[in-house]
Amino acid sequence: MNTHYQSALRPGLFAGKIVVDTGGGSGIGRCTDHELASLGATVLPLYGASKHHTFSGIPPT
Repeated sequence: MNTHYQSALRPGLFAGKIVVDTGGGSGIGRCTDHELASLGATVLPLYGASKHHTFSGIPPT
């Protein structure tokens, strides 16, 4: 029995990409972050983000 996970997506698909995720603390968001990282992405999970947090200097609306 093979218990090693293998993605359906091509290895390295997100190599060199940066992903910002506002829902990576648990559940589907956490699993998605793990998947993207395993495919080469640099994942930046934002935990407990509020309307006062900004990214790239863009103010909240």
